[in-house]
Amino acid sequence: MKFDTPNFNKPWKISLEDHYQTPDTLESAARYATANKEAWQRLSSNLLDFTKQRVEQMDQTGIELAILSLAPGIEEIYDKKRAVQVARRSNDLVADAMAKNPDRFRAFAALPMQDPDEAIKELIRCVKELGFVGALISGFSQIGEEDTSFYLDIPMYRKFWAEVEKLDVPVYLHPREPLFSQRKAYDGHPWLLGSAWAFGVETATHALRMIGSGLFDEYPKLKIILGHLGEMLPFAIWRWEHRNVVEPRGMKLKKKASLYFYENFFVTTSGAFRTQALVNTILEMGADRVLYSTDYPYESMAECDEWFRSVDISLDDQIKIGRLNTMKLFKLEKKAVEIGPGCIALGPSEQGSHGFYMAALHYVLFAPQPSHYAMLRGAISSDPKRGIRANCSNFPKSAAILQKHEQARFSMPGTSGLGLCGGVENIDANSDPVESPI
Repeated sequence: MKFDTPNFNKPWKISLEDHYQTPDTLESAARYATANKEAWQRLSSNLLDFTKQRVEQMDQTGIELAILSLAPGIEEIYDKKRAVQVARRSNDLVADAMAKNPDRFRAFAALPMQDPDEAIKELIRCVKELGFVGALISGFSQIGEEDTSFYLDIPMYRKFWAEVEKLDVPVYLHPREPLFSQRKAYDGHPWLLGSAWAFGVETATHALRMIGSGLFDEYPKLKIILGHLGEMLPFAIWRWEHRNVVEPRGMKLKKKASLYFYENFFVTTSGAFRTQALVNTILEMGADRVLYSTDYPYESMAECDEWFRSVDISLDDQIKIGRLNTMKLFKLEKKAVEIGPGCIALGPSEQGSHGFYMAALHYVLFAPQPSHYAMLRGAISSDPKRGIRANCSNFPKSAAILQKHEQARFSMPGTSGLGLCGGVENIDANSDPVESPI
């Protein structure tokens, strides 16, 4: 059950697939703003901006942290040397923005997949030296000639995937359209191109190629992210697997094909603000596999926020999708530390003064009924340097609620920073007569 009056106005969500462009790559985005000159001016301004309207919109729509990515990206630069140069310049640019706004931005690496060895070098540099949290790759790469397509499942990329697994970072498989030479099905039907339809078909097919190639048998710890609620795969994965069982087509996998999708893939809400589709995705994959995303600036932060505020799912799942799943996947959480009898420190977060964890998330951000909030607020304090402190020794009723709900609902075995690390000492939650605010 949700709180009666959730307060979604404080920045708390973490969003990924928030895009940017550089002067090197900006023109590649022009085809996605064809309505009029003003539409392109607005889109290009948003893509090039890091500190003004982007942060303003994040504040207005409750986004604490955005993971930035270049899209369209390096993949369409078929000159290898230039691809390497542009990738490095793009990563340096976003690294500078991240360094200037460490509590608001993280970044995905843009990689020159035209040269797997250089892609590996750049990924290592971005993760180990620049503090990036993974990579985003926009589909197949063109290499040497414009009319070429090299997909990520082919053997030349195996050493790249070995390094990704070693670094233990996610890779976001972002859409792109098929080449002009492969668009016969779309001839005369421009309304099927781009994000309207072709993106999803192309990217879902790419993901299935990766599964069917045995990539995840070789590198079982890989973590792949798909946008747009999985590019239709949560709705089609059963039939794809089923038909390959009924009529075998040569896949040689160590386990059921669908299990790779459930175990190696995550999906985001980017550009798919539809509750029925989200519920179906949760039923198919589980809420732990879904991440909040807007697809800004190709989609609207405000539209996504308006939908997510009132989405008809449990509060537990809303918090997971909006924040906790992303914290866990990208290792953004900090350990909770018990600092005395009945006193727990939750933090500090990697996002500085904007960081807050479970106690604040439940009892400050999502303020319970006023009477409960008045009772709880004295038990919780936040300090940017010391993190969230929940001093429960003089607040037995507050401690009971914290123990009963935070630990029971959010403590995850094998992870850190997601619960109360053992609960509150010397408090018997079951004997507390206070009615739960949840």
